[in-house]
Amino acid sequence: MIKSTKEDNVIIGVKKDEFRNNENAIEKLTEDVRKKYPFSLTVKHIIELTGYSQATVYRMLECGEIPGAKKVMGWRVPRDVFLAWWLADGVGVDEVI
Repeated sequence: MIKSTKEDNVIIGVKKDEFRNNENAIEKLTEDVRKKYPFSLTVKHIIELTGYSQATVYRMLECGEIPGAKKVMGWRVPRDVFLAWWLADGVGVDEVI
């Protein structure tokens, strides 16, 4: 299990401010996530990647802030869509949830 904390804005061992506008770090992050996670992410995966609480992730999915779809077996978020959302400017940095 990959541990990350919201306080540190860490995802896969890389601080968010370290990879913002740094193509090499973004490529490494994307490659690492693609190797370690399935194509379709679950709520559990998103919690591991972001460090957000379960309640926060569900709230963000329900309101559409995290792009995803509610299926019979729970929420699913395409991995690459999640990465694009996470790496978008302003997401996760100085963010209050």
